[in-house]
Amino acid sequence: MKDQTPRPIPFSILIVGLTLAVGVAMWSGRQYLIHGGGIGYGIAGGISLGAAYAFIKQIKIRFSAKSDEPK
Repeated sequence: MKDQTPRPIPFSILIVGLTLAVGVAMWSGRQYLIHGGGIGYGIAGGISLGAAYAFIKQIKIRFSAKSDEPK
Protein backbone atom coordinates (compact mmCIF):
# COMPACT_ATOMS: atom_id res chain seq x y z
CA MET A 1 0.00 0.00 0.00
CA LYS A 2 1.18 3.52 -0.72
CA ASP A 3 2.19 5.94 1.96
CA GLN A 4 -1.01 7.87 2.76
CA THR A 5 0.68 11.04 4.05
CA PRO A 6 -1.58 14.04 3.45
CA ARG A 7 -0.26 16.90 1.36
CA PRO A 8 0.39 20.12 3.26
CA ILE A 9 -2.21 22.85 2.93
CA PRO A 10 -0.92 25.82 0.90
CA PHE A 11 0.06 28.78 3.05
CA SER A 12 -2.17 31.18 1.10
CA ILE A 13 -5.24 29.06 1.87
CA LEU A 14 -4.33 29.06 5.57
CA ILE A 15 -4.09 32.86 5.61
CA VAL A 16 -7.38 33.31 3.71
CA GLY A 17 -9.14 30.83 6.02
CA LEU A 18 -7.79 32.57 9.12
CA THR A 19 -8.91 35.95 7.79
CA LEU A 20 -12.41 34.66 7.01
CA ALA A 21 -12.75 32.92 10.37
CA VAL A 22 -11.72 36.05 12.28
CA GLY A 23 -14.05 38.17 10.12
CA VAL A 24 -17.03 35.91 10.80
CA ALA A 25 -16.19 35.89 14.52
CA MET A 26 -16.12 39.68 14.61
CA TRP A 27 -19.35 39.97 12.64
CA SER A 28 -21.22 37.43 14.75
CA GLY A 29 -19.91 38.97 17.97
CA ARG A 30 -21.18 42.36 16.87
CA GLN A 31 -24.57 40.88 15.93
CA TYR A 32 -24.68 39.07 19.27
CA LEU A 33 -24.27 42.37 21.10
CA ILE A 34 -26.73 44.29 18.91
CA HIS A 35 -29.51 41.71 19.03
CA GLY A 36 -29.35 41.06 22.75
CA GLY A 37 -27.60 37.72 22.86
CA GLY A 38 -29.12 35.69 20.02
CA ILE A 39 -28.03 32.07 20.44
CA GLY A 40 -27.39 31.60 16.72
CA TYR A 41 -24.88 34.45 16.67
CA GLY A 42 -23.19 33.06 19.77
CA ILE A 43 -22.85 29.64 18.17
CA ALA A 44 -21.51 31.14 14.93
CA GLY A 45 -18.98 33.16 16.91
CA GLY A 46 -17.83 30.13 18.88
CA ILE A 47 -17.44 27.95 15.82
CA SER A 48 -15.53 30.63 13.93
CA LEU A 49 -13.21 31.22 16.89
CA GLY A 50 -12.51 27.48 16.97
CA ALA A 51 -11.77 27.54 13.25
CA ALA A 52 -9.42 30.51 13.71
CA TYR A 53 -7.60 28.56 16.44
CA ALA A 54 -7.21 25.57 14.11
CA PHE A 55 -5.82 27.78 11.32
CA ILE A 56 -3.33 29.35 13.72
CA LYS A 57 -2.19 25.89 14.86
CA GLN A 58 -1.65 24.83 11.23
CA ILE A 59 0.38 27.97 10.54
CA LYS A 60 2.53 27.31 13.62
CA ILE A 61 3.09 23.72 12.48
CA ARG A 62 4.13 24.98 9.05
CA PHE A 63 6.65 27.43 10.54
CA SER A 64 8.08 24.86 12.96
CA ALA A 65 8.46 22.32 10.14
CA LYS A 66 10.40 24.85 8.05
CA SER A 67 12.73 25.72 10.91
CA ASP A 68 13.48 22.02 11.53
CA GLU A 69 14.61 21.39 7.95
CA PRO A 70 18.37 21.11 7.42
CA LYS A 71 19.95 23.96 5.46
